[in-house]
Amino acid sequence: MSSREEHGQDLLEYALLMALIAIVAVAGVTKVGETINNVFWKTIASSF
Repeated sequence: MSSREEHGQDLLEYALLMALIAIVAVAGVTKVGETINNVFWKTIASSF
């Protein structure tokens, strides 16, 4: 492989890794948000 091909492969691997990290981060934030939302709504509902 030439240096240019390896550089392109490195960029592709980096982009795939960043995409995976972004997907995991979005899923984690969504799950935490749902949990917080449920806790607050249960607290509010129990006060009525």
